[in-house]
Amino acid sequence: KPRIIIVCSALKGSYHSMLRAGIILEANASQHWGKLPTMKGSREVPTGRMMKCQGHRMMATMMDSQLKTLETPECRRVATASIEWLIE
Repeated sequence: KPRIIIVCSALKGSYHSMLRAGIILEANASQHWGKLPTMKGSREVPTGRMMKCQGHRMMATMMDSQLKTLETPECRRVATASIEWLIE
């Protein structure tokens, strides 16, 4: 079966709800189910990775506002990965 992963910075619960509604509509139409991906971990890991990237658009100082805005998805269909597990 083909699998698709879509990544975006849906930081707020209201965005999660919109994505979830679309996933459920699509799932009912095609018999495929989706999950909302989320990551957990320390601020230092993504900040350190951004500092290593040349020409990265997002400044490390913006990480605090992103993490402050982040709301953990509140639904059963969530796939959580540790930031430390992800390969650069």
